[in-house]
This record gives sequence, C-alpha cells and structure tokens, in this order.
Amino acid sequence: MAMLKSDGKMVFMIFIGVIITAVFLVTISDSVFLQTNTPTIANLSVTVPAVNTTLAIQLPGRQNVTIITALNGSETFTNNFSVNTTDSSGNLGVFWFPTEAAATEGIVGGAVNLSYTYQPFGGIRSIKG
Repeated sequence: MAMLKSDGKMVFMIFIGVIITAVFLVTISDSVFLQTNTPTIANLSVTVPAVNTTLAIQLPGRQNVTIITALNGSETFTNNFSVNTTDSSGNLGVFWFPTEAAATEGIVGGAVNLSYTYQPFGGIRSIKG
C-alpha cells in the first residue's frame, strides 16, 4: 500500500481526534449527570425504631431533598419523624428517627415504607435561586 500523502494523513488524524473527543465527552457528561441527578427512593421497607433512635441501617443518600414520607398501610406520616444529615460521630448521610409523635400514633416497632428524593454523595448542589 502506498504511503498516504499529507492530505490523507491530515484526514486520518482528524478522524482519530474526533473519536477520542467523543469518548471524552461521553465520559464527562456521564460524570456530570451522576453529580447533578437527584435519585428517588420509593417504598423502602423499614421497621420504625424506638423513639429518638436512628434506624439500624443508614438511608441512601447524602441529604434528603424532599420530605421523607412514611406509609403505614393507608396512613401517611411526615411530621412524626426527624432527619439529621450527620450522626453522633460526624458521619454524613440521611439519619431518620421517630419522635414522640410517632409513639403517640402507635407506629413505633411497626413496618413502614419510606419514600423521598435525595442528593447523592459527591453530588453538586443546584445553584438555582
């Protein structure tokens, strides 16, 4: 095969450059999507712990973006629980625990389904006003 002339070499180099650029753009866009996306948890089944005691498991996410709702059969609870974004050791995350109001409702120790939207670890906060 004959050697490529200078125009052929240039076209070949541009073609390789376009492929490399496309690969980098896809990788960067995936990373930006994962950092700015706010995933939603729907119907995560948990057992309500004792009053002022956090769940044995940490809920997914760095910080909840919406109010966490607890569904117990046909009743929905939103004000019977508190959420902290750090635990007593300073660990970051979504830590959910019932208040006295949950004990009054009689749902402590029962099963509920939690639903909420959260900001993931490594997420970038929106700068919208």
